[in-house]
Order: sequence, then structure tokens, then C-alpha cells
Amino acid sequence: MADIRHTTLSRREVILATERKLRPDQFAPRDGPPPPCPFCPGNEHLAPPKQLEWLDDRRRWKVRVVSNKFPAVRVEGTSKFLVDGFESVGIADAHGVHDVLVETPDHAATHATLSVAQHRDILWAMNARCKDLRGDTRLHDLRVFKNYGPDAGASLEHPHTQIIGLPFIPAEPLERWNRLEQYYYHNGVSIFTRALEKARIHDLIVLENDTFVCYCPYESRFPFEMWIMPKEDVAHFDDLQSRFDQLAQIISDTFRLLERAVGFLPPFNAYLDEGPPRVKRNCNGFYRFRYRIMPRLSRIAGFELATGCFINTVPPEQAAKRLREVATEPSGTPVPAAV
Repeated sequence: MADIRHTTLSRREVILATERKLRPDQFAPRDGPPPPCPFCPGNEHLAPPKQLEWLDDRRRWKVRVVSNKFPAVRVEGTSKFLVDGFESVGIADAHGVHDVLVETPDHAATHATLSVAQHRDILWAMNARCKDLRGDTRLHDLRVFKNYGPDAGASLEHPHTQIIGLPFIPAEPLERWNRLEQYYYHNGVSIFTRALEKARIHDLIVLENDTFVCYCPYESRFPFEMWIMPKEDVAHFDDLQSRFDQLAQIISDTFRLLERAVGFLPPFNAYLDEGPPRVKRNCNGFYRFRYRIMPRLSRIAGFELATGCFINTVPPEQAAKRLREVATEPSGTPVPAAV
């Protein structure tokens, strides 16, 4: 059972999910051979029930979605609101969905080695599962994210993405949507249009194609942080379906560049950032979908927690320049420009 707590004091939510502490950590030191991976072919019986599975021409699965064995929220939850006499303080037995999207049968693959076709399959699987979950009217927010490496919060090695559906809209995205909507109505233009103009002025563009651009944001919090977003104000992931080929190409190129620029594929967090649910408000114009990549080459410490201000040791101008340079350097594994 998961409880969600919030108060006026913090204006932030906390999910209390005690079962999560039981999940295995494949990166922890151990004596003897590692246990079998539940996401590898042949071990499907070790994984929770599948929610989606796509097969190749030889009837072998190439991407699948399963329930998370150690979920942060549970589909059986009843979502009872809690009041302590002063204010609403949370949700008991929170209803929600927590899935794992297994990206490939290859245990050793990374986002830098997956093919463009594999990245495209992942995008379509994300879209299909999210479409199913939007049919559950008890879910008010969907989050799709990836943790790669133990320093980014991963506990399993096999390439995977997580999908969480929540019975509430978290305060942070809600505040951001409201702020950027106000900017749009006061200025008559999306803040993302201005951000992209600034990125071009400051040479922050890494690569682009006809539909998407990848750049290091001017206010990058992490070394080599990158955002991939459409060149037009398209707010929702599923509105980009006709352009998934181009999105998969630029994602593939971006991670290969990152690996070459750093010398290895660093731990990273990545997530889909989109506008508010359509049933809540019309966000055409003021919001834009982003695929956000945050390499974890430095750690969040006391200063960041105390202030919300981040110390970045690699300026985005320097990071973008290095990423562009490795795109043209000789290498045994050429990185094509996504044009």
C-alpha cells in the first residue's frame, strides 16, 4: 500500500512506498554469480504479468511492458483523501500504475548502441501504453522516465524505462504549466520559441533535423544536459506520432554523441516532459514537448537541496561545442548528423 503526503508548508508531495525497499539491486557487491535477470529472454516467468508485448518476424519479443514488481503506487489502491483537522494532507492507499518497459532483449545494450529502429519501437510502446492508461479516469498524471546506472537511481542493469500513473498532478509541473501559460498570454509567444532563439544565439545547438532540435539549455543544471524538442509548439507526445521516425533518429544520434564526448555513456536520467492533460486545459501555443536528458556526472548535494540552485562545472556552451566536435571527428563508429 502506498500513501501520498503533502502539506501547505512544503507544497510538495511524498509517496510512502515501503515495498520499494525490497527491490533487488543488481549493482550491489555480492558473492557468487548474479541471480537470473527477469527481463532477459527465457526468464519471462520471473517477471510480473505483461501489459504489452511486440514480436518480431520470428515471433520473438522485441519490446514488452510488465507491471513493476515493487511499485511506488498500486492499481488496487482506493485513494482515500486524508484530512488532519487543518487541511488535506494526502491520499491513503493511493491508486496508481507503475510499469516497466523492457526496451530490448539484449541485456548489455545501451541507448548509445540501440538502433534507430529500436528507439522507434520504444517510442511506439511508450505511446501505446500511455494511451491505455489515459482511459483510467482515476489517473491524473502520467510520467515516463529512464534511470541509467546506479548513480542515476537504477537498480536493474537490463535496459528499461518506467511509466507511473498518479491519482494527482504533482505541484512542480502544475506550477510550471501555470507560469508558462501566463508568459504566453502576456507576451503572445511561447517561452520555448524564445529559448530556442537564445540557444541559437549562444551556439547551444547540438544537432537538428527537419522536425526536432537537440540543444544544451542555457540554464543547464547538469554537465552535458540536453533537451530534444520539436521546432513547433506541439505540447503532447502522442501528437508527434507521425514524426516518431525523426524523433528516434535524433535520440539515437544524441546518445551516441554523448558517449563519444564523455568517453563512456555516463549515468543519466531522461524523461518525457509534456503539457497538461487535455481534459484539464488547452495548452496549444504555450507548452512544448521535451525529451530531457540529464547526465549524472556530478552529484546533488547540500547546497542544491538547501537552495534549489545547481552548480554546473561544464558550461552549456562548452558542452554543446564538444558534442558538435565529436560528430565530425574520425571514429570507428561514425555518428551521422540527423538531417
